Amino acid sequence: MATLLSCALLGSLLAPVSASSPPTTSTTQAASYGPAEADADLDRVLHERGRPYLEARARLEAHPALTAPAVATRLRQIPAPTVAEERRLLALLSGMARPEDLEVFAAQLR
Repeated sequence: MATLLSCALLGSLLAPVSASSPPTTSTTQAASYGPAEADADLDRVLHERGRPYLEARARLEAHPALTAPAVATRLRQIPAPTVAEERRLLALLSGMARPEDLEVFAAQLR
């Protein structure tokens, strides 16, 4: 009996995966992530804590081409962000590691 179960389990593990599997939710979310979602996630990064903050930051860091300019714009907006907001925005920008943003970090070190 145990041998039959082991063979069945091994067979299911070694079975080929069909090529026509439905897209995963992360693929669907990545295709639909746009400026509106980035703005909402920026607000979450600035005002939330814990899991919502971490999830929003991960989404923003996953799309640096879209979100890095929005973060840079938030840093330069008037009225200026508070010290805490500025730190969060700079931490987010550093996670994206774009050479274009070195000027912003250099200004903060002065």
